[in-house]
This record gives sequence, C-alpha cells and structure tokens, in this order.
Amino acid sequence: MSKYFIDTLRPIVKDKRPTLLHKIGFEERSLVSVAGCPDFEWNQILTLASTDRSEKARLNLATLQKSLSERGVSLNLVGELNQSDPLETQTALSAALNSVVSAWSEGELWIDFTALRREELLILVRLLLDRFDRSTLDRIYGLYVSARKMGEWLSGDVVDIRSVVGFPGEISPARSTTLIALMGFEINRARAIIESYEPSNVLLGIPSLEGSINHELYSRNQEVLRKVSEDFRPLISGTFEFSANDPTKAFNDLSKVVSECLETNIILAPLHTKLSTLAVGAVGRSDPRIQICYAAVDEYNEETYSQPSGEFYLVPFSFMPSGVS
Repeated sequence: MSKYFIDTLRPIVKDKRPTLLHKIGFEERSLVSVAGCPDFEWNQILTLASTDRSEKARLNLATLQKSLSERGVSLNLVGELNQSDPLETQTALSAALNSVVSAWSEGELWIDFTALRREELLILVRLLLDRFDRSTLDRIYGLYVSARKMGEWLSGDVVDIRSVVGFPGEISPARSTTLIALMGFEINRARAIIESYEPSNVLLGIPSLEGSINHELYSRNQEVLRKVSEDFRPLISGTFEFSANDPTKAFNDLSKVVSECLETNIILAPLHTKLSTLAVGAVGRSDPRIQICYAAVDEYNEETYSQPSGEFYLVPFSFMPSGVS
C-alpha cells in the first residue's frame, strides 16, 4: 500500500491508464479522483450513486457530469445503491461488476471506495472475492481519499442493526457471543451495536498512533474508547490495536484476534476507516464463523462531515483471499 499527495494522481493515472469504478456521494472527497483535475486520463470511468440522493450528492453528480462533458465524455452510471435495502444494493453492485467486466479487459481496475458506505464496501468486497481469481485480483487496486478532519458529529440515530449481506457467520444460540468492535468516532453506533447483540464479552480495537490517519484523529479515538469502556465496563474483556491506515496490517491484526476466539459466536463491527473496513471484509471472507454487522442511521452530518487531507491511498487487493481457484 502507498500514500500519495493528490497532485500526483494525474501523472500516475496518465502512466497506467486504469479503468475506474467509483461512487459519487455528498462529500467533496468523492469528486477528487474524477473531477479534481480537468484532464484525468482514465481508460473508462464507471459511476455509482445512491438511489435517494441528498442535495449535496445531486450537486456533486452534476459537477461530475459537467466535468466529463467538457472532456467530451458521457456520464456512465452503472449502478444506483439503495441504502435502506442491502439485497437491492447487492444486486446493483453485482450488475455494476458486469459492466466493469465488459469495460475492463486489460490493465488495472481502480475502485475509489471513498464514498461507499461501509456496508456497500463490504458487499462489494464479497462480490469481488467470489467472482475473481488470484491473477485478476492482482490487477485491482482500491483508492481512498483520506480526511484531514472529521465533523464534531457524523451521524444521527441508529435505525437498524443488521448482518452484512454475504457475511452471516455461523451463529448458534448454544454458544456465547464475542463482539469485536473497531472503534471509530461514532459513539452512538458503538453503543447501539453492543446493546443490540448483548454479547458475553466485548473486545475494543483502537488504532495505534502509527496506525492512525493523523494525530488529531488518534486523540479523538482515545476519547471515544474511554467513553465506551466506561459505559460497558463489565462487558469489556480487553482491547487491542489495529491499523486504520494499512489494510494488510489490519488484516493481520484482526486475524490474530479472531484466532483467539474459540467456541464462541464472533461478531465483527467495523466502525473506523474504510481502509480498515477492507480488512474486515477480507477476514470475514477467510473465516466463515464471522458475522459482520452494520448499524444504519437516519442521517449524516453532510455540512461538516469531513475535510479532505490532500492525500490518497492506493491499496492493492492482492492481500485478499480469493474464493476462486
């Protein structure tokens, strides 16, 4: 995995000419890879969007369409994702991958997952690993535009807690339940998941300073960890560190924690970066015992959700376990 300044994206794209699959959302970050430069030279651009788009998301989609038009390129909307219906989302993402296969025969495929919700990203990871063999995965890269700062609040009330499609786990009422939560910045989601699953014990993951996006976000994580630990002290059986900025390291961190969970139901709750969520999907694919959960919310703080950092990560998907021989 490599981290670059945004102004290096254009020459890298010009050199490699990859095909791009991306999602337009309400964040400014969702435009960086497609409209951040007037003369990006992608081989093709395939776009995803939400079915129920907010005003900011609609404006960003219009900005993209205008930018493409000025380059003589038409918007290619290959999938619309229904955030309230995960089965519809899976169907839409599967159809989008059919479009990808038609457009991408050689070279690299880059997937900008910056604007994908964690649930959408996990469903996409499962589809990729079930569809493509090792040699194909070696040509797929994830692109993530990081945030310099996150808003004071990120999301509203939790309205549903569900297992992610493709990651049901092997759950038995005869066993105790261990909840492994990768702590982020949303105390509301962490509390709701713990209260919903009523686990026998909880393991709280927190990034190290080295494994954090920056020092400010690390400090904020520490405060969230303190509050959740105080709220659920009798259930907390331990803490562990994971990388929030390197999926390969996060995969190894999580694999070690999961390997120590014996004779118990295992629930994984990814609440931190999309980079670490990639690792959660890879771990879930490699161990069928694991159920991955998602807490849906009624709103997002679109006005001040995040500020772009001016950097992006390029992640080879080769670290993921392919399900195709």
